[in-house]
Amino acid sequence: MRKAKLVTGLLLGGLVVAWLPALVPGRTDAAVRAGQTTLLAAGPGRELASAGVQLGFTGQVKLGKASAIPDWPGAPITQAGDGSVYFVEGPTVYEVKGVTTPVAVLHASGTVLAVAADSSDLYVEIGQKIDDYSLARKTLSRSWTLPSIVKRVTQAGLLLGPGVIWAWSDWATDESGFEYASIVEIPATGQTLRVIADNDADPVYMAADASGLYYESVNTKATSHLTYLAHVRANGVKTPSKPLDIETFSPLALGPGYVAVFGTEGAQNTPYLDTYSTTTLAELASPKLSFTAADAVGTPEGLLAVDGTVVAFVNQLTGVLGTGTLVPGTWKLLYGNGVSAITSYQGTDYLVRLG
Repeated sequence: MRKAKLVTGLLLGGLVVAWLPALVPGRTDAAVRAGQTTLLAAGPGRELASAGVQLGFTGQVKLGKASAIPDWPGAPITQAGDGSVYFVEGPTVYEVKGVTTPVAVLHASGTVLAVAADSSDLYVEIGQKIDDYSLARKTLSRSWTLPSIVKRVTQAGLLLGPGVIWAWSDWATDESGFEYASIVEIPATGQTLRVIADNDADPVYMAADASGLYYESVNTKATSHLTYLAHVRANGVKTPSKPLDIETFSPLALGPGYVAVFGTEGAQNTPYLDTYSTTTLAELASPKLSFTAADAVGTPEGLLAVDGTVVAFVNQLTGVLGTGTLVPGTWKLLYGNGVSAITSYQGTDYLVRLG
């Protein structure tokens, strides 16, 4: 998608969008809301189920210096089902309710690599240990130690399912470059851990809901390193898809009945959106895209993606863009009782609430 200057009513690569005048130094939330532009509808021929849904700016929160939070989709930041956002700076976990100032809710014993939360518990990963804290009492409820296949963890993530926690970990560094991840399934009320993936999963880009965990993987034993989509149910049963046509390590999102995988094909890295059935992993569609997604998230209103500048609804079967919102510097999308964008502006990270 072509870049353009920030102007109201911008036509960006054929998509009509409107700039949310957020992230303006010295302006209060009230002033920002007063200056908010009205989102423009999708143009002719761009109608889709979610085209009538308009993301409005409901507020912003300053999170801190951009250097304190890694600006990439794998950063330790999450949004719970009630809309509360949790993010990490070193050993400290902060909570943001609505558009209130972040409040420290946990000072852990070491650097927190991953965080997840539900209505009652806060889960953090520190090295090879995962701790479960009660949000109400702010006390440690239980802990788990990851198995020996997980060594020298440098990057990690936690995803919640029905009665289980899925923990991915890898040991990539600036010197080593990309490393495949391992995934461990942890029962929320037990101690028996199950290895789901042993150094053959793409890190970062995973999604989970009541139907299970979905992630991109690779057959490391094949000479061509074929990639595929994997579905893991809460009972540990894993189902792989047929080999994928696209290059992965790219955004993945869950919607009603489908898994959306943003990837590229060919020497020109042409962007495509491949969608698969959540039950059979059969391919449903594979449209070419006019942009490269930096992150994506599924919502009840439709599939949302961002190219770093524009947050827009995308039809999961045709790749057609719906309504779009210009939110410069966005590097992560979150969903939980509302949409949030994490952005960087002039060396500072912000939480922008979109609704």
